[in-house]
Amino acid sequence: MRLLLLLIATVLVIGFALFSHIYSRSWDKNLAFGLSPLKKEIFEGEKDEIIETVTNPKLIPLLFGDVSFRAPSFFSFGGGKSSGKIYNVYQESSISLSSYEQLTRRLPFTALRRGCYTINDASIATDDLFFRHRYIRRFPAECSITVFPRIKGVENFPIDFYRLTGEIISRRSMIEDPFFFRGIRDWEPTDGIRHINWNATARTGSLKVNQYDSTNSQNVLLMLDFDGYNKFDHDELREDMIRIAAYLAGKLLKSGIPTGLITNALSAGGTMQVEVACKNGHRHYLNLLHQMASIDTGRLSGPFCELLSSFTGEHMDSQCILISYYGGKDLDRQVLRLSASQTGISWILLRDKSRRYNYQPQSQAYICEVEY
Repeated sequence: MRLLLLLIATVLVIGFALFSHIYSRSWDKNLAFGLSPLKKEIFEGEKDEIIETVTNPKLIPLLFGDVSFRAPSFFSFGGGKSSGKIYNVYQESSISLSSYEQLTRRLPFTALRRGCYTINDASIATDDLFFRHRYIRRFPAECSITVFPRIKGVENFPIDFYRLTGEIISRRSMIEDPFFFRGIRDWEPTDGIRHINWNATARTGSLKVNQYDSTNSQNVLLMLDFDGYNKFDHDELREDMIRIAAYLAGKLLKSGIPTGLITNALSAGGTMQVEVACKNGHRHYLNLLHQMASIDTGRLSGPFCELLSSFTGEHMDSQCILISYYGGKDLDRQVLRLSASQTGISWILLRDKSRRYNYQPQSQAYICEVEY
């Protein structure tokens, strides 16, 4: 009897060792792993899901395994808060797959901050049956998600958005279109030289100017100035600037006003400043949101005042909405210069309510004080 038990035990040990050897060599054969978002585009603060799929299309099962992938800390899978770093959180879970089985799991999360994110660095790890060795298989799974700036709640900022957009719409109706000639009248001191009709002036002996009908084709250019006072400026100030721009872009485009964007910030991972030409339509709105999501507020192409000082030519036919949290003398001078020209400009100036500011802009500005 003892000999029989010893023989059975020996067979079991040899069989177990043989299976452990086969398992160690073949556990990841044809093993497939995939990640995909439920929605590729969401707004900041919204919930989404990562679809995780593991497929084992072979006879040998995956008895026990640990799945992990690297995700942005701005994605809250467990209801936590952001740590302020982009890639430092590994999502880990345990799985077990029998022969020819596919496992699909939904991992809900909340997007805490706008941005363009890629979830990657995925792997599945297991041990041999004697727990002496650890085996890891990495997968080139990549899952891209774009988080648009938050729009909800922006209308509660202490800014009269209704008045701001109303002024822009009414100002558009006052713009003359040189392609719609209406007639000739006597020159007045407020008329520019470029409107003088020299043939009519020579014929009548007195200065005459051309008259044109108004047009509704003028564009609106959103200008985001990310210049700051120092490195201790609150990051939420910059984020609120982008949120306000996204909110205004939606309002203006909904009113049929072609809207564009220009900043002195670079796109994440890029070397060019973010700039979008004025266009109309829903597809253009999505493009604007994508560009706003990609803005890296910590990397600037240069001072915004330098950009404004060369603001001529193709942009001069646009009305401008400047959004900044910096309100120094140099920027104020540029705003006054544009205000005195034919370029209409509205200035939204965000300020940290807890901070003291030494300079009060001479330009007319919508000052928005926010407590951070």
